[in-house]
Amino acid sequence: MTMNNTYFISPAGYQFFLFAKALLLGFVLGFLLDFYRSLKALINMSFRATFFADLFFWIAVSAISVSVLLVILWGEIHFYAYAGITCGFLVYHFLLSRYLLIFWRRAFHHGGNLGKFLVKGFDRFSGSFKSAGQAIFNMLRRNNDV
Repeated sequence: MTMNNTYFISPAGYQFFLFAKALLLGFVLGFLLDFYRSLKALINMSFRATFFADLFFWIAVSAISVSVLLVILWGEIHFYAYAGITCGFLVYHFLLSRYLLIFWRRAFHHGGNLGKFLVKGFDRFSGSFKSAGQAIFNMLRRNNDV
């Protein structure tokens, strides 16, 4: 018979363990928010597109949060879980957000430049790819018609 390790942790220790998981969840949510903010700053969207993008982001984050809380708390709602999420988000926001937000914006800016370079390079060769693809398609069509 094997015993689960949670039987050897005191109830207060187990609650602290769950609080630490909620703290990590808040930290991850802060990270996702900065990632999204950086991506959104790169793309010029209309008011309507911004509204729907924000709505989708917050619905996705809410679904992730509820799913994780259901997994780590077995469906029980405790104050310390919400306090842990809030504390994790605030720790991330005050300690790392300003640095990682700059990092993500620069990374997306340089990635956007790399993407533009790759698209231009692909456009140069697209004519040859298109003609090669049409030649293969025509050859296959002729073989199937016979």
